[in-house]
Amino acid sequence: GTVMSNSNEPKRVIAWGRIFFVAIIVVILANFGKISSFFGSVFAPVIYDEIDPFSDMLVEVSGTEPFLTLEYTDISGDPFLMENVKYEADKTDGLSNGDVVTITATASKTALKAAKKVFSRTTMQYTVEGQPFYITPDTELTDEQLASLQSNMQDLIQTMLMDNGADIQHEVQSYLFDDSWKYGFMSDDPIVTVSDFKNVELVVLPIESSYNIANGRAHLLTEMTVTFDPNNNRDEPQTFTACLSTQFHTIEMQGNDITSWDLQYKKFYDNVHDGVIVLKKEDPTCKEISLPAAE
Repeated sequence: GTVMSNSNEPKRVIAWGRIFFVAIIVVILANFGKISSFFGSVFAPVIYDEIDPFSDMLVEVSGTEPFLTLEYTDISGDPFLMENVKYEADKTDGLSNGDVVTITATASKTALKAAKKVFSRTTMQYTVEGQPFYITPDTELTDEQLASLQSNMQDLIQTMLMDNGADIQHEVQSYLFDDSWKYGFMSDDPIVTVSDFKNVELVVLPIESSYNIANGRAHLLTEMTVTFDPNNNRDEPQTFTACLSTQFHTIEMQGNDITSWDLQYKKFYDNVHDGVIVLKKEDPTCKEISLPAAE
């Protein structure tokens, strides 16, 4: 029989292959912009916006050491921060000057990725300083603060001695007549004059009492020479030297300035030394306390 020849078929396949190849090239060239944009978006790095979650953090401290409290608020108004970020401080109350508070900002990775944001930092440290403080047995005063305190105490004593010492008249009578009243408040009122006062000391003792929120009791000790004149013809004036102890519920300072004090009572002792000993007997643990004596 006759043998059929297939010599033309390979040529026909190659021809069709070239046509398809050229067609694909034409399609690619025609859509090159779209194709390159697609692959570019797939492989290009995502650009994240770096933000500081603490850039508009408002930290407010209130109260008096050692009972300071701290509040922190983001005031930026940024919707992302308001809706997605949680702030937390490691300590917010019972603070003192010098304490360092760490505030942490957290947000989910999903929220950050969706918003294309990244934090520049996740923690912020805030140092408590310059806040008012109570004088307590643990208070460490600088030389400037101690000098300011002594100066203010001297002024307080001067004020008590005005108007013929009327402010300490009752304490003088109590000291001389064993807590009894020998003279009334009418025409027989005695006159109290102070001829000398010196050795002003501030003693702060610890106390176990919830009444005194500062957990300390401040006593101002002053050696005084006092004359008690009954202002009548029956009794002679009496002059004595004793220690006047002025007790405070609290003394509050801010920096080198006294901002307030809460006077409790005044009482006389035989002398400064006895006054200190009597005060120490209130709490035997205060034997270790150093007394900041005035120069």
